[in-house]
Amino acid sequence: MLMALYFTFVLNITFWRKMMAAIDAEQAVPALFTASLPIAMVAAFFLIFSVFSFLRLEKIIFPLLIPLSAAANFSMLTYGILIDNNMVANIMETTHTEASSYLNLAFASWFLATGVLPVILIFMARIERPAFKKDSVQKILAFGAAAMVMLGIGALYSVEYMTVMRNNKGIEKSVVPTYFISSTYKYFSRKYINDKIPFTQIGQDAVHAPTPAKAKKDVMIFVLGETARAQNYELNGYNRPTNKYTKDLGILSFQDVSSCGTATAVSVPCMFSFMGRKEYKENIAKKQSNVMDILSSVGLDTLWIENDEGCKDVCLRIPTIISDKSVKPYCDGNICRDDALLKDMDFHIQSMADNGGVIVVHIMGSHGPTYYKRYPQEMAAFKPDCPRSDIQNCQLDEIVNTYDNTILFTDFIISEIIKALKAREADINPALIYMSDHGESLGENGIYLHGMPYAIAPKEQTHVPLMVWVGESAAKAKGLSMACLQKNAASGTYSHDFLSHSLLGFMDVSTNLYKPELDLFKTCRQ
Repeated sequence: MLMALYFTFVLNITFWRKMMAAIDAEQAVPALFTASLPIAMVAAFFLIFSVFSFLRLEKIIFPLLIPLSAAANFSMLTYGILIDNNMVANIMETTHTEASSYLNLAFASWFLATGVLPVILIFMARIERPAFKKDSVQKILAFGAAAMVMLGIGALYSVEYMTVMRNNKGIEKSVVPTYFISSTYKYFSRKYINDKIPFTQIGQDAVHAPTPAKAKKDVMIFVLGETARAQNYELNGYNRPTNKYTKDLGILSFQDVSSCGTATAVSVPCMFSFMGRKEYKENIAKKQSNVMDILSSVGLDTLWIENDEGCKDVCLRIPTIISDKSVKPYCDGNICRDDALLKDMDFHIQSMADNGGVIVVHIMGSHGPTYYKRYPQEMAAFKPDCPRSDIQNCQLDEIVNTYDNTILFTDFIISEIIKALKAREADINPALIYMSDHGESLGENGIYLHGMPYAIAPKEQTHVPLMVWVGESAAKAKGLSMACLQKNAASGTYSHDFLSHSLLGFMDVSTNLYKPELDLFKTCRQ
């Protein structure tokens, strides 16, 4: 009962905030219904936790469950996130460096008070049990009483419960620990039980058929952005100069682009697959060829340059370079700013094989919550910024300033890559695509960071930037009308689903997997 009360009133503050807001939004909700909610939750937890008492697992289960629940509660309460199976994937697949950016005094204080102290008290508690027969009778009676309470409340207020839940979809996902436990089970089931599918090579009919008159090799650089949201791009109508480095380089910004997921672990393998967001299944995508595999299979040069926290298995079968974390002044031993990638960019472009190819540059971009580490302070155009990881303790304008500095610095990186491509235009047909994996919440409606379930994610997390630059020689060789492309960028609707097909189309690779309607360039090639 003590655990039921503790989980109800301490470790589920986020749920109660959401539920009270939902009730306030409803009309004519009975006061007794509101009063019944905590009683029903205590009874439900009592029923679940009683199982541990029957099996005498109290001092094993609760010391595991409470710290995990305390951490989940802090994340939900502070950042407004939900711990679904995709968020569990982010947690399980993150690195020490990435995880450490979330550790701060606020988290430590909360975790010690609500996650560690109760465990100490549990270990100190002395549990005395009566004789087996008396103990069993007491447990059965208590179990039955809790069940009767739940059934009685359900009989009286089932309509109100159904109405509130139906009108506020996803509210049950904020209950700790039930939802994150089920999400963890789904993650491990998907990754280790269902992940027995053999690798399948698809697109084996692929052929590289370059334009006969073309004299130069095609070189495409795809800059894979991180945590950038389209709303903060000057080229998309934002009222700040966050694109001052690229706006005069002839780059086009696509206004309406949606992501495949709200987290890197989903979006990156999804955008390089041929499934599309609606059909995407991670366990299948990781066990079949992606677009980089197919480009490589037809003799095109492929290279993955990694400066984030991994390619999520997309680059397993192609050459990969991981940024050296010891290079000063760009790196601090744990992470590197994205300008660390620029020093060898000309070499990578020059080293492309005679057939040309695709280079993927996975940047750190705007990865939070330590936004201030993503750019050099001398390039901090928007001040005051927020030089801390517990961003919820900064003013909103400081968070926005810091985030906008990351967008501006990414714009600088893109401009430098374009300049490197232009410098080699005598030998190549150059082009660049920039697209972010997902967006970011900066405190709107109390939500920070990203990773919300897609169905209820705010637009800030799913509306992503897509920018395209095509060199003059490439446009001429491809018969590409830039005016047409600019028109499409301003009025069309696009998504991550377009990436794989656009890479195939631009590189003149034909295969049955290719869908011309998902090629950014197809309708503008003359």
